[in-house]
Amino acid sequence: MTSTRRDPELVRIGAVIRDRRERLREVRRDIADRAGIHPVTLKKIELGDQRASRLLYLRIADAIGMTDDEMDELTGQEVAVK
Repeated sequence: MTSTRRDPELVRIGAVIRDRRERLREVRRDIADRAGIHPVTLKKIELGDQRASRLLYLRIADAIGMTDDEMDELTGQEVAVK
C-alpha cells in the first residue's frame, strides 16, 4: 500500500481559498462557475491535491473577491514587473 502525502504549501493555499469561500457563504459550484472550472477541480485545489497555474489561481481569486496581488502573495507566483 502506498501513501500519498500532500504538499504542505498546496494544503495551506487551498485552506485559505476554502476559508475565503466559506466566509462568503458560497458553495463550490458557484465559485467554480465564476472561475470557469469544474467544481471537482476547485475541491482538489482546496484540499491541496492539485496545483494550479497562476492564471487559474487568479480566476479563483476574482471569484472569491481576492485581488491579484493577494493571490500572488499567497501562492508565491508573483510576476516581476520591469
